[in-house]
Amino acid sequence: PPPAAGTKTIGLCEIESRLTAEGIAIREIELRDAVAEVEGRDAQGRKVELLLDRRSGEILSQKPDR
Repeated sequence: PPPAAGTKTIGLCEIESRLTAEGIAIREIELRDAVAEVEGRDAQGRKVELLLDRRSGEILSQKPDR
């Protein structure tokens, strides 16, 4: 379901700046209601897929992208 009215979610720019600060080189971001799916590379150059909560900015999961 979409975020409730009045629920603040972070946008693309903030997602990019937060992940870049953590050493993630972003290749693609897909926004889905209250979460964002992000594909990119970590600081070691490995492909990763992240699931980010758009309300808190917290990374919900991070796994290798195949």
